[in-house]
Amino acid sequence: MKIENVERRILKVEGFNVCFLYSSGGNVRSDKEKIPQFPFRKRARDLWTVEDWKARRFLPHYPGFEVEVKFSNCDSDSKKPGWAADQRSVCQQVYPIRPHGS
Repeated sequence: MKIENVERRILKVEGFNVCFLYSSGGNVRSDKEKIPQFPFRKRARDLWTVEDWKARRFLPHYPGFEVEVKFSNCDSDSKKPGWAADQRSVCQQVYPIRPHGS
């Protein structure tokens, strides 16, 4: 399976875009192959944070990779509106995957 297909599947199941990264932080080409399919069929719990999702749904299935979660209301999980760059790790730990009521 190609990375682009896995990213598309995550969007379909979870409702947000992701970008596979190497542990060094570099972007993984979308045509990279031999990646297992995202195994989930139902979206994660609404109260999970981005870090919860990464720890429970991404990292166990894609060892050796990191992931950037991209939301429609901001650039990525590390660039939330109103958060300074030095608050990046705090933002990732407390930002819910989906706001209440969505």
